[in-house]
Amino acid sequence: MLHVTPDVKDPTGHGRQRVVNDRVVAGRAVIGNVSWVPHGKHPQPKSERAGWASVSSRNALVTLVL
Repeated sequence: MLHVTPDVKDPTGHGRQRVVNDRVVAGRAVIGNVSWVPHGKHPQPKSERAGWASVSSRNALVTLVL
């Protein structure tokens, strides 16, 4: 399960907007990406400095909060 907190302010103070792209795969798995981009721009290709997270469970619901 993915919970995206709305209207999160840019932590750097540069006024960027957070763009969250996600999709459900096989009815259960959620994959996607999150980017901070200037207003009106599209996210850039993934950078080598990008962070990542992986969460999984075999027996219980997992929630990722962004």
